[in-house]
Amino acid sequence: EIYTLSLHDALPISIHRDFTTIARSAVSLLGRTWRPVLAIHIACTVLATVIVVPSAGMIVRGLLALSGRKVATDQDILIFLLSPVGLLTLVFVATLLVAIVAVEQAALMAIAASTAHQRQLDAWTALRFAWTRAPAILRLASQLVIRCLLLALPFLALAGAIFWVALTAFDINYYLKERPPAFWGAAIAIVVLVVAMVIVIADRLIRWSLSLPVLLFTDTTPRAAVARSAQLTVGRRLTILLLLARSEEHTSELQSPIHI
Repeated sequence: EIYTLSLHDALPISIHRDFTTIARSAVSLLGRTWRPVLAIHIACTVLATVIVVPSAGMIVRGLLALSGRKVATDQDILIFLLSPVGLLTLVFVATLLVAIVAVEQAALMAIAASTAHQRQLDAWTALRFAWTRAPAILRLASQLVIRCLLLALPFLALAGAIFWVALTAFDINYYLKERPPAFWGAAIAIVVLVVAMVIVIADRLIRWSLSLPVLLFTDTTPRAAVARSAQLTVGRRLTILLLLARSEEHTSELQSPIHI
């Protein structure tokens, strides 16, 4: 039955409603479905920690070995990650991790949609629903990672240029110990750039926050889902930001039945 849900059905907590109503509805819904939700979370966490993360580490070490680099410090690893091969590796690993989170969210959305419409859905069926859409989810995850990287690159390049111009005349330990005016000037400029980068990326992530349900419950492509999400969130981004900010509180509400 979950396969025939429309996008409207998949969003039982409408973003048209006020924040308080949404939050209360979310807590109530999660309180009724905490067992399959917890099972899904455990399954995806195990998958990420047992398979994905160790595999990513092996891939990075293998590429380092093939490149012939001698990695002795964190600076060596950073230099590798900033190389073309390193950037591709970073995108690949980030895509896998984002995809795991997206698969988990897809299964949770299936449970939420079914419960809101008086249907029972166990964890296995919800995971199977998400798994059938894994290729599209992986493509969406890769697009979001690449988009975020492209947004970050100008800020990181400018921060790197500031560091190179202002803090390379002497050993970095000198600047860290003595902290001359050049150090403080460069540090403040870099912090401002990082804050600006976070604001820009956060704004885009809020715009894209409905990409996954659009992809799951409509016949569309990942690229079209991102564009549709940007349209759906117009005028509602503050509400979405508040919901994301309180996600940890909702998680605590969800887990409270375990301690009864």
